[in-house]
Amino acid sequence: MTNPFDLALTDEPQALHRIDDDQHRLTAVTFDHPAHWQAESAVRWNFQHHRLPVRMSARTFDPLSGWTLEFFPVELFCWIEPSVGSGEEGQEAGGGAILLRPLSAADALTRFVLPRLRRDRPDAGILGIFPLPHLAQMLRVATPAGAFHEGVCVRIGYYENGRAMEEEFYGLKVAYEGVPSHGLAGTPVRYDWGFERLFAFRVPVGQMDAARERFWRIIRSVKVNPAWEQVFGQVVRQLAGRPGGSVISAPPRPPHGRPQIEDRRSADEAGEAEERGSAFLPVSWR
Repeated sequence: MTNPFDLALTDEPQALHRIDDDQHRLTAVTFDHPAHWQAESAVRWNFQHHRLPVRMSARTFDPLSGWTLEFFPVELFCWIEPSVGSGEEGQEAGGGAILLRPLSAADALTRFVLPRLRRDRPDAGILGIFPLPHLAQMLRVATPAGAFHEGVCVRIGYYENGRAMEEEFYGLKVAYEGVPSHGLAGTPVRYDWGFERLFAFRVPVGQMDAARERFWRIIRSVKVNPAWEQVFGQVVRQLAGRPGGSVISAPPRPPHGRPQIEDRRSADEAGEAEERGSAFLPVSWR
């Protein structure tokens, strides 16, 4: 028997939101949302960040109920072992990456990502952590070669203007096998990892079960414009071809202490760099 709630969702009028890239005069991504909801988005390029040159975010919300779906930019981390002199965790590692030792998806989300995304909610508390082993399949994201996926949902609660709210953060972590680099410091190994999908559902306390299917319908409606995806790939390849630049290059060496890693990339390594760059498509969907 058909669920009446599913029929209500099917019949609900929808509006199309376009995430526009003004830099290239293209629509990058579209998604549907209930017609009475509002939506906003932003695309920001930084060509100094050769590993992750664009950050994209969006949100759609019901101004009456407070139900909100938010898409966050992807998070790109890297780490070098041995780590002596590599720098402080949490600092910029160059190219748009953050220096952070590999963590589980739950630990990375709760210890590093959430404190940054919800720094304006000092009263926020964790209500639950839920492993999602099939999140990649739910989002129709293929696992890149030489990598593995890990999905997690973290539920938090806080007060907003005196109103109790709950929010579910979904993160799809991707982690690659370590890549050795021969240089003056021996053979350090670099680990590239991060969150290639990050989004959150927010509602007043007690309403998540009623809202969740509507949020997932929005998630399933997301479409990347192939023309924009091609432009993004061209930009990544161009930046990877710059002297000293690669979408998976090691972090730049600071004035003191960091191991110097030679950047000797073969044609095969350059192809690997392009593949890894495409895994971090700078939107929380694909």
